[in-house]
Amino acid sequence: MIDQAGPTYFSQMVAAAPDPARSVLESLARGAGPDLASLDPPTRRYLRRRGLLTESGALGIPILGDYLRREV
Repeated sequence: MIDQAGPTYFSQMVAAAPDPARSVLESLARGAGPDLASLDPPTRRYLRRRGLLTESGALGIPILGDYLRREV
């Protein structure tokens, strides 16, 4: 399934993200969680409103992490 969804949905989601948010997503995909206190409010808000970051700082869409590990 990821092979079918990845080229369109995930690539567009990542491409649309501002650079700071993209960096956080890539970090989460590698297993390194962000320090939520150090995230600037606009980046945290961007990620949270799109369901990309949970309240605990985990990746909100786990399969996105699989995609990022394969593509980045």
